[in-house]
Amino acid sequence: MASRADVVILAGGKGKRLHPHTIRVPKPMMPIGDTSVVEILLQQLRRQGFQRVTLALSHLGDLIEEACGDGSRFGLELCYSREPAPLSTAGPLELVDRTGRPLLVVNGDVLTDLDFRRVLDFHRQRGADATVTVQELRTELDFGVVEVGEEGELLGYVEKPVHGHIVSIGVNVFEPEVIDSIEPGEVLSMPELIMRLRREGKKVFVYEASCLWQDIGRPEHYERALELFRRNTAAFLAP
Repeated sequence: MASRADVVILAGGKGKRLHPHTIRVPKPMMPIGDTSVVEILLQQLRRQGFQRVTLALSHLGDLIEEACGDGSRFGLELCYSREPAPLSTAGPLELVDRTGRPLLVVNGDVLTDLDFRRVLDFHRQRGADATVTVQELRTELDFGVVEVGEEGELLGYVEKPVHGHIVSIGVNVFEPEVIDSIEPGEVLSMPELIMRLRREGKKVFVYEASCLWQDIGRPEHYERALELFRRNTAAFLAP
């Protein structure tokens, strides 16, 4: 059954933190196994029943369009939009042709096995204007932390503490009127859009996802994504 939302994949970033790889290869086309990040996303979206996907392009966008074509090899209807100038992460959404259905917006540099349908179900059940998908990221500090008193006395050690943080994983859902509120040519980041909605009293909810996830924004993150894919290939490419 077709999903009741259109999809936008944000694929226009320059990927400066991944240089020199992304000088000639757009970040969403970075190879993962025998395919690429964006091709994995497109395959997953089709398997989950989505039909219409727009790729928001800028840097080396011609290479992405050449690789993905009209979407027929994925079983999708693929559309393309292009920024005339950099508009950050939310500004490009105003350029997308819309059908009046909710928009599922996915960063084109994330490797995940997320069930996007569950995010949409959550969004609809809450009557949300916007839904931000998050996950807890736990990080271990490689050093012992020293606790120091007011007079400079040593109070104790905490050896290699682990801290948990709730982070956005680059998957959001918006009602059509949210996108309509973005001005043409407005340079607007995703956090700025979300916080604008909060100030306006809109219903913004957080969906906590339990899934495999890794962005490829930095060289070390890309290496982690390659290893995550190697160990969980079936989860990402299951028919």
